[in-house]
Amino acid sequence: MHYSESWASQNRINAVEMRSLWNSDVRERCSLKEDVVTRTEESLLQWFEHLERMNESRMAEQICRANVCDDTKVNKNYPKNLMQTKFVVY
Repeated sequence: MHYSESWASQNRINAVEMRSLWNSDVRERCSLKEDVVTRTEESLLQWFEHLERMNESRMAEQICRANVCDDTKVNKNYPKNLMQTKFVVY
């Protein structure tokens, strides 16, 4: 998903969070200093850092490497909606 496709989702997520935590006192009690999108992005970065340290024989590492899109070989049948993508582990 490109950033231009995800900004609307990020805005919706932030709106829901702010509706839920509209009161700054509640946000302070929950110790939330960042929005949901920022926390999610940080979690993804931590996961990718973990994959970089992981042994290449591990299944998660193999799946991640197999699903990396190569810009020179773009598949025309690639689903427009990434939620339609299914990963099969052999």
